[in-house]
Amino acid sequence: MNPIAIILRLTLREAARRKVLWGLLILGLLFLLLYLLGLSLIASEVRQSPNEMRALQRIGGVNALYNSFAMMALYAANFLMVMIAVLIPIDTLAGEINSGTIQAVAVKPLRRREIVLGKWLGFAVLLGACSSFLIGGVLLITLLVTGYLPPNPSSGLILMFLEALVFLSVSLLGGTRLSTLANGVMGFGLFGMAFIGAFIEQIGGVMQQFGNTGGETAAAIGKIVAVLMPSEVLWRRAVADMAEGTINPVKMMTLGSSTPDQGVVWYALIYAAILLSLAILSFQRRDL
Repeated sequence: MNPIAIILRLTLREAARRKVLWGLLILGLLFLLLYLLGLSLIASEVRQSPNEMRALQRIGGVNALYNSFAMMALYAANFLMVMIAVLIPIDTLAGEINSGTIQAVAVKPLRRREIVLGKWLGFAVLLGACSSFLIGGVLLITLLVTGYLPPNPSSGLILMFLEALVFLSVSLLGGTRLSTLANGVMGFGLFGMAFIGAFIEQIGGVMQQFGNTGGETAAAIGKIVAVLMPSEVLWRRAVADMAEGTINPVKMMTLGSSTPDQGVVWYALIYAAILLSLAILSFQRRDL
């Protein structure tokens, strides 16, 4: 059997034994149940109240309301995906190196790059399943309860899955050199940096519209942060594809005055590939 396939299978088996994975999945299930309950109550209330229906027409109709709630749920699902992408692989290399168990795996004829690639692919499969469960669950619940589906759902799912792959590559690279705790801090720290950087860019764009010269500097800082960590621009691109309605709180909060173009997808793919290559190189040069 192919060595990469063997490592992939072992990675899936090891992940299934970890309590953190099951804890996050249970949390995700509770989140979906809560969303189902809340959306059902809202949809029932809207259908039974003609006055509310007429009021909703002024802001884009009932579908705009359902879209707003769906985007809020997808924002929470996106954050859960980031948590899973950071936490699941956090100990796979760092913990094995510190405990010495990696010496039993990194032996000939198994190459070190095959270990890293097998682990990355195994976790990518897990993230794909989690994306389908969380993001697909939100979209399916929205469709079944309201009969409404946000536009471009497949595009949004792919973009959020790609964001998770970026953090997976970050976590694997950190695991080749950092301790488990430091690796987790780095992953969530980069998420926070990208989140704040996106808001700085949006504020800068608004300032520029009012003729404030400081807005150009703020927007430039936000763009630099997006280059260093493109996770938040992927979420913003997903919002641009799926959000609709003139008064959509998630759309207004996330996009502001600028919308990332489709080029961020290619940049994120190259970014994740470079980080994975660096993880392989770092692990090959690591003294075990």
